[in-house]
Amino acid sequence: MSEVSVRRRKVMRFIMLTFVLTYGLNLGMALAFGFKLPAEARTSMMTMMLVPAFSAIVLKMFFEKDSNIYFRTFREKTRLFFYFFLLYFAVFLTLSIASWISPQYVELADTLTFAMTSLGLLFLVALRFMLGGDAFRRAGLSFGSSKYYLIFGSLLVALYGGMAWLNCNLGLGTPVRLEELFVTSDIEASGLMGALILMGIQLIIISPFLTLLVTFGEEYGWRGYLQTELTGIVGKLKAALLVGLVWGVWHAPVIAMGHNYPGYPVQGVFLMIAYTVALSVIFGLAFLKSGSVWLVSYMHGVNNQSASFFHAFCCTPSDPVLSFGIGLYGIAIFAVVALLLLKSKAWK
Repeated sequence: MSEVSVRRRKVMRFIMLTFVLTYGLNLGMALAFGFKLPAEARTSMMTMMLVPAFSAIVLKMFFEKDSNIYFRTFREKTRLFFYFFLLYFAVFLTLSIASWISPQYVELADTLTFAMTSLGLLFLVALRFMLGGDAFRRAGLSFGSSKYYLIFGSLLVALYGGMAWLNCNLGLGTPVRLEELFVTSDIEASGLMGALILMGIQLIIISPFLTLLVTFGEEYGWRGYLQTELTGIVGKLKAALLVGLVWGVWHAPVIAMGHNYPGYPVQGVFLMIAYTVALSVIFGLAFLKSGSVWLVSYMHGVNNQSASFFHAFCCTPSDPVLSFGIGLYGIAIFAVVALLLLKSKAWK
């Protein structure tokens, strides 16, 4: 069997396993929460983010004998991280199901998921410190150069910040009044902007590091596995675009339930696909240049947190579709940025 045929089989297995698990989880959420996404669904949403990496790790460790982490040949201590992640997913899935059964388990689920995420982050840092960078590179877990975290992280923050400004100045959103936002605090009016900046640093820069395991759940699957295998079939650029397409379709059930585009279940699905295709070029380039799944995991967190922060604390879009950010106009901005990034030599 040719190398391309082998890669195709891997891609199909990964997509089938990821979609079956995710859509099954989405069905459970829909039945439990009445086809809506209330606050009680947050554990299930995080569990959904872990599915792509879970699928990739299961396939690479137990079914793909040519994998660099196949369990019979991969004996390095970094394998402990992969086993931990499988346990991590199992705990999240169990807590998700518990939250469906009764609302009394929601608070318990929040506590335990936070504890597991904190424990996992400490375990990852300790493992990296003890084993060194070479061991992590051999396992496909390189952290990459710090300059790429700064470059790509700053790009995302600048994009969302600029688009929030456009929403407010073009009449597409409502400016958030800081004095009303901090009405219950003792902050003086002159210190409101400083408080907002500190909050932004905490939410946009620090928080993505603290939730790195959750975003790794998507990025190890999308970039670390799927983009890598598709590159060997169709080339770098087409691989990134196809990952974006799969990534967008994968979101379809939760978009239909009101995620990101509430009130637009059908239009929202198509907008999400366009958004993830454009975003996948940016993430795909970062992965190609750095070789680091942790970088794109961090970018994923910065992307999500930037969108939420500028939406909640700077300018709230009047319409989720006809606005900048993740709306139609914002997707056009991301598409332009993606086209500009195609000039990079990393695609060749």
